[in-house]
Amino acid sequence: MNGNPLCLLDFQCLGDAFLAFVPDNQQRRFFAGGLLTWFSSLLYFLLVRVLRVESVRIRQSYLICTGVYILVGLLQLNVLHYVAMASVMYLNIRLVPPKYLPLTFITTTYAYLSYRLLHFMLEENGRTQFHDSLFLMIFLARGSYLAFGLYDGSKRAKQDDAKLTEMQSANAIQHQPTLVQFLSYALYSPVLFFGPCTPYNVVQSYISMSCDEIKRRPLFLSFVLQRFSLVLFFSCVYLLFSDYAEYDWLPRADASIGYKWLCSIFIGELIKMKYYVAILLGECCAASSGISFSGFNDLKQPQHDNVLNMRIFDCMLPCSPKLLMEGWHITISNWLRYSVYERAPVVKTLAVFIASALWHGFYVGTLFGMTYGAVLVMAGRNLRRLFHHRVNHESKVAKFAYDVSSTVATVMFSHPFMLVYNADEASRVLPLLRSHLWFPTVLCLAVAVMPVQKVPAKKVPQNNHSN
Repeated sequence: MNGNPLCLLDFQCLGDAFLAFVPDNQQRRFFAGGLLTWFSSLLYFLLVRVLRVESVRIRQSYLICTGVYILVGLLQLNVLHYVAMASVMYLNIRLVPPKYLPLTFITTTYAYLSYRLLHFMLEENGRTQFHDSLFLMIFLARGSYLAFGLYDGSKRAKQDDAKLTEMQSANAIQHQPTLVQFLSYALYSPVLFFGPCTPYNVVQSYISMSCDEIKRRPLFLSFVLQRFSLVLFFSCVYLLFSDYAEYDWLPRADASIGYKWLCSIFIGELIKMKYYVAILLGECCAASSGISFSGFNDLKQPQHDNVLNMRIFDCMLPCSPKLLMEGWHITISNWLRYSVYERAPVVKTLAVFIASALWHGFYVGTLFGMTYGAVLVMAGRNLRRLFHHRVNHESKVAKFAYDVSSTVATVMFSHPFMLVYNADEASRVLPLLRSHLWFPTVLCLAVAVMPVQKVPAKKVPQNNHSN
C-alpha cells in the first residue's frame, strides 16, 4: 500500500496484474485508471436505472466523492492543485460580471496551469510519470465551457441573442450554478480521467433527469461494444509494432527523401494508435454512465454524439485536412470552435491552432505541430476552392479520382503534424525538419498563402406561382 488514506486499493498492483507484460509504470496505471473510471460510470448508471435514486443531490454527492477518490486515491495527485483551480473558477463565476468572465477566468486559470506545465518540464524524468497537468488541462477546457456559457446566457437574458450563433445558443447557461452543481460538473467522474470534454448543459441535464426519463433512453451496449472492439484492435496492432514507434527507427540521414517520407508516415500512424486507444476508452467510460444518448437519426437509430470523440475513418483515411482535424478529438475541437473560432475577429483557423498549442503546453514540437496543422488546413481549403467546383460536374470516375487523390495527399502531408507534435523537445523536432519535413512544410505554406478566389455558391432558382 502507498500509505494514502484515500487509496483503499493499490491500483498500481491492479495495473500490474492486468498489464504485467508492459514495463512502463505509466501505462499500467493508465490501464488501472481506465478500469476504475469505467467501474464508477457503471455504478452511477446502476444508481439511477436499477436502484432508481430520484434524489439529484445524492447523485451529485456520488459524482463528487468518486471524482475526489479518483484524483487523490488513484492518481495520487496533490489535491490542493485541483482545489486551487476549482476555487478560482468558482469565485470568478460568483464575483465577476458575465461580460468579463471568460477573459478573467482564462487568464487566471491558465496562469496557474502554465506554472504546472513549466514545473512539469523541469522535473527529472517527468515524462515517464503520471502528472496532474493533463487533468488540469481537461479541467481548464470544461471550465471555459462554463465561463463562455454564462457569458452567452447573459446575452440571451438581455435579449441580445440575435448575435449568438447556433452553437453559442445551445451552450448558453441561464442561471449561475450552485456550489454542488459546479462540483458535480468539475468532478464528473466518468469523464474525469480520459474526457470527453462535455459541455455544462449536457452534464447537468443528465444528472437532473428523473429515473423514468433515463429508463426511456436506449441502452449504450452496442455503442460501447463497437468502440471497445476498436480499442482491442488498435492495442494489439500497436503492441505488435511498438518497437517501430520510436524516432530512433527513422532512416539514416543518407537515405532517400522518399524512403524517409514513407517511414515517417508509418511511424506517425503507429503513434496515432496510442491516442486512438485513450480516446476510445474515454468514450466507453462516459457512455457507460448513460450520458451518451443524443437523439435518434432519420432511420430511428440511437445516436451517441454526447460522448463521440473520434471518427476513425476520418482520422485514418481523411478526404481533407479539415475532416482529419474535425474527426480527431471531436469534443476538444468543438470546445475550440465554441471558445475561439466563433469569437476570433480575424485568422480564425490560425487562432484555433495557436490556442490549442498553448493549451497543450510550452513545447517546441507542440507549437510547430499545431502551426503546421493550421497551414495544412488552409492549404487544403485553397486546393478545394481550386479544383472541387471543376470536378463536381464531371463524371463519377472523375469524382472518385478526386476523392482518392485528396485522401492520398492528406495522408502523405499530415504525418509531420503527428511526428513533431509527439516529439515535443527541440532536440527531436529540429533534426526531423532538417532531414525531410522541411519539404512538406514549405510546400503547404506556399499553397496556404496562395491567393485563391472563393467560388460563390450557386443560387437555386425559385419559381413564384401566383394564384
